[in-house]
Amino acid sequence: MTLPRANSATRGSEETQGARGEWGELVNMELLGLPNIGNTCFLNATLQCLLVLPSFSKEILHQEQLWSSSPFSNLLRCLSDVHRSGLPDSVAYQASKADLMWKVKYSLSGYDLKYLGDTQQDAHELLVNMLCQLKEEGMILKTLGMNYTCPVSQLEFQLVSVRKCTSCGRESSTREDYNHLSLDISPERTLLNSLALTFKSEQVEFTCEGCKGLHASKVEQFHTLPLVLVLHLKRFGGPGGLEKLEAPLLPPASRGPSPRPSPAKSPAHLERPKTAPSAVQKQKPVQSVNGYYQLTGVVSHLGGSANSGHYISDILHASGNWFCCNDSQVSMSNEATVLRTRARSAYMLFYMFRAIEREAPAHRA
Repeated sequence: MTLPRANSATRGSEETQGARGEWGELVNMELLGLPNIGNTCFLNATLQCLLVLPSFSKEILHQEQLWSSSPFSNLLRCLSDVHRSGLPDSVAYQASKADLMWKVKYSLSGYDLKYLGDTQQDAHELLVNMLCQLKEEGMILKTLGMNYTCPVSQLEFQLVSVRKCTSCGRESSTREDYNHLSLDISPERTLLNSLALTFKSEQVEFTCEGCKGLHASKVEQFHTLPLVLVLHLKRFGGPGGLEKLEAPLLPPASRGPSPRPSPAKSPAHLERPKTAPSAVQKQKPVQSVNGYYQLTGVVSHLGGSANSGHYISDILHASGNWFCCNDSQVSMSNEATVLRTRARSAYMLFYMFRAIEREAPAHRA
C-alpha cells in the first residue's frame, strides 16, 4: 500500500524541466527522477541519497576499468548506469530507465530473494544489504589482484567500547566497525541529544579478568570518523516492530544559506564529536578535526506503520539546489523546508564531511 504522491511541479512544465543552480548551472529535473516499477519507492529514495554523494559516485565511475572486467560486479554496474541516467547527457538512458531499475532489483535479489517480489521493503534494511553486497563485490575484485577501493569505505568508521569494572576499576576496550549509526529518538527530540544517548555510559554484566567482578560501566566513542555519516532513526517499534513513532526530531539549525562550504558560513551540520575520555584516549581516538558534517540527503517515510506508506527523499544536488525526489517526480525545495517538513518523517540522514582550511597566519614584517 502506498500513500498518494506528494505535490510536485507538473511534469513537462518549465519548473520540472529545468532549474538554475546556485552558480548558474541548468539542472534538468526530469532526468533526476526514478520510475516506480512496483512498490519500489524504498529503493528509489535510498538510491537518490546514496548516488548524490559526489565522492561515492565518483569512486565507482573512476574505477570502471577495474570492476567492468569482472562478471561479478553486478551491483556496481547497475549503480553506475543509474547514476549516469541522471546526468545532462543521459538522453539515451531515459527510455530504458525502468529497465535499469529492474536490473538493480535483480542484482539485489542475489543477496536477498525478497527483492524479486513487488512488496514494499524497509529502506534502512535495503541500504545495509546494498552496502554488504558492494563490499562482497569489492572483495572479489581484491582476490583477482586488482588495486580496487570500495566506495563503501567512505561510510565506514570504528567505535571503541571501554568497560570499567565497578569493583576494582580495571579497564578493557574493544573496537568495532560500522557503516551507519541507528539512533533512538531522545526525549528532547533533537538529533544531538539522540546521538548523546548512543554514547551514554551504561551498566552492563561483565566478568572482570582481574577481580572477577560481574558488573562494569560501558561507554562508547568514535575511534575514527567516516567521510559520509549515515544516521538511521528508530521510528518503528511496538509489538512486531510495526508501529510508527512520528515524534518530531530536529537536526541542528543552519548557520548560513550557502550550500558550498566556507570558513565563514556552514550549512545545517553536525559538529565534530568530542574526543573520548581518558581510558579511550589510550586507544588513540579521533583527534581534533577542522570541519563539520553537512546534511546532503534525507530519506523520509510517509505513513502510519512499517507495513504501509511511501518513501521519498530530499537531496542536495551538486548544483547547490535542494530537490524533493518522489519517484519520477522531482520538484525544487530548500534546506529550511526540508528541516521543517521532514521533522516527523525523516528515517535516514546522510551527512558529508566538509573540511575547513585554516587561514594562514598573517606575515609579520
